[in-house]
Amino acid sequence: MNAIWQVHSDATPLLDETEAGVLGVTRADPYLVWAVLTRFADLGGPPPGFVPIAIETAQGTTARKLAETVQGKSGIWMSALYRHPAAGLENTRFCTAFVTAAFLDHLKTDLAGMIERFTLAMPVLAGEPPRSDPVPVTNQDKLAHAPRRHGAPKVVVVGACDDAIAFAHAHFYADAAGTDSRVRCFWNQDDPANDAQGLGYGREFLSADIHKRMNDARRDGVIDEEALYRDAGATALARGWTHGTATLDLAAGVDLRRPDLSAPNPNRAPDPPPELVAVQFRQPGRTVRDTSGLWLDAQALDALRYIIARTRDIAGDVSRAFINMSYGYFAGPHDGTSMLECAMDELSQTQACSITLPAGNSNLDRCHGTLSIAKDATKELRWRVLPECLTPSFVEIWLPDIGDSNIEVAVRPPGGGASAGIQPGSVAAWTLGSERLCTVVHLGRGARGKPPMILVALAPTMTRDPNRRPAPSGDWMIELKNANQNSDIEVQAWVQRNETPFGFPVRGRQSRFDDDAYVRFDKYTAPQDYDGPNPPSWIRREGTLSSIATGFQTCVVGGYRKQDLATAPYSSSGFDRAGKPPDRAGPDVAAVSDRSIIRKGVMAAGTRSGSALAFEGTSAAAPQILRKIAVSPPQGATFSTTPRQDTRNKATLQTITSAGVTEQGRKLDADERGRRVSQGNVGAGIVKTPPTDIEDR
Repeated sequence: MNAIWQVHSDATPLLDETEAGVLGVTRADPYLVWAVLTRFADLGGPPPGFVPIAIETAQGTTARKLAETVQGKSGIWMSALYRHPAAGLENTRFCTAFVTAAFLDHLKTDLAGMIERFTLAMPVLAGEPPRSDPVPVTNQDKLAHAPRRHGAPKVVVVGACDDAIAFAHAHFYADAAGTDSRVRCFWNQDDPANDAQGLGYGREFLSADIHKRMNDARRDGVIDEEALYRDAGATALARGWTHGTATLDLAAGVDLRRPDLSAPNPNRAPDPPPELVAVQFRQPGRTVRDTSGLWLDAQALDALRYIIARTRDIAGDVSRAFINMSYGYFAGPHDGTSMLECAMDELSQTQACSITLPAGNSNLDRCHGTLSIAKDATKELRWRVLPECLTPSFVEIWLPDIGDSNIEVAVRPPGGGASAGIQPGSVAAWTLGSERLCTVVHLGRGARGKPPMILVALAPTMTRDPNRRPAPSGDWMIELKNANQNSDIEVQAWVQRNETPFGFPVRGRQSRFDDDAYVRFDKYTAPQDYDGPNPPSWIRREGTLSSIATGFQTCVVGGYRKQDLATAPYSSSGFDRAGKPPDRAGPDVAAVSDRSIIRKGVMAAGTRSGSALAFEGTSAAAPQILRKIAVSPPQGATFSTTPRQDTRNKATLQTITSAGVTEQGRKLDADERGRRVSQGNVGAGIVKTPPTDIEDR
């Protein structure tokens, strides 16, 4: 049996009557269309109940108004974060909900005109069984009360959204004796108990509960951290190192058992260390972490709103939460219009929070391409998909945001026949029997951003299900034809992130673009990390900035090496040119992400008190900048502009002579010079941060 292409200007023939309602949605989410077309095969199968979505309400409708409208209705549930918003968030428009298919009917009736767009927020499962802990959608409670912090002249609250946060680590102690933790509120979204009051899913620990657990686990004056985390259901902390513990340590970890030898005035009483609010993200399963980011819109927005709410409980209604979220993804509009970016900008504009993000580590991954296509001409993308990949792979092709972008797309599988030209407003599927191995969604402007986007979604190239066929690995060719009669166009294409994170069993294998003209290595045989003025290939390092880090208000941090001040080769780049996109050229600043070319990473805490490991990447750079913003300023310090602009003001561009000689006397070639001073790579420049308590000095 051979696979065949089915191309329809209306996808209704590919769907049953219930599923066809998805196509009636204005600005439909292409990933929702893909999920419905494939019967949710890579998301755990057709959902039996409620699924999470992220929502932008229409102008004139607030998230709170929407939550009040849907309260008690079937097919949709919203948490107390939106029913009872924190002070200052009453007029915000971005929110989340859990819905069933009945939600699509509500959009035509009682919710008509109230919702601008919504995105599916289900994780990729890589063949694992779906979680069996349903969200209690009858919960209409308010959030539990979190006690106010009294007595300190200035209460600084640092928040972290990440995975596996060791809340009882010694670096988060409230005193040298370890009688309490500075983690005042901890929401474990991953806990299957789903008894978090008002939140709907996960489990929440407030300061009194954390204090009791620490004391109950004390044996001969020492906390048995293994027993504590096991009793708390924090199974992810069985590993010796976790991303979440390391980032929170770099953001706000303090070893109160050691004197601070770097204090400028040892006779002055030190400022109290910041209070902490932590959120552990909900994972698809106990041994799976989805790097595609499909789930992030809803969980991250819930986490950010939670941290703001708890910060205002702890420090007052005009306090600001300083939040680090060291996550990032490859594909997206890269113009600040994705759902999560708009939501983060909205929250930041209320002055309720300052959010710090990493630039990303994909500079060398060959996951971004720029194609200039003359009118009535055709260009081709080569997409190399690896074998033995248990997760689906995605390419997003973002078109110019103009009224008439008549782009046709055709896809040719390895060794297979190409599809016919897929016109705007169409959906296509490469089908083998009843399985859709490749799906193309070309519906124009959707929910994932403002410009039109073409989604090419590919089934896994390996499956452990004997009843399922894998897609072929190899070179998939994507042909784009500019059918406009009036103008040339430029399109941007990204391969979505798909690799397996460190510490997890291998599931995904990162696919990439491929081009014979792409220069991988420089003349010294080191990885070429800069495009230069006239790159020979359509595959570009520029534009690899994380797809959630191109907004207007967040502070975005790249990485550099401490020893020679060189920009980290992996640190993702922006566009560094006016108008593409107009809002940001690249990261705001760069911080240390490697100590030297040999000594990778910076030292950060492991999951057990006293342990430390080297932590590499811009995920390690971002929390150091948050620490500089939130923790380092003296008591009473205020921001002259915004935390983002204040950070840029602290940065310094390297001084390099016209002959290419640095202040250290090192001679640089033209590419290295550009990489060190380009706005697309280092923003306003580098920011030197003090060593952490466990850093070698």
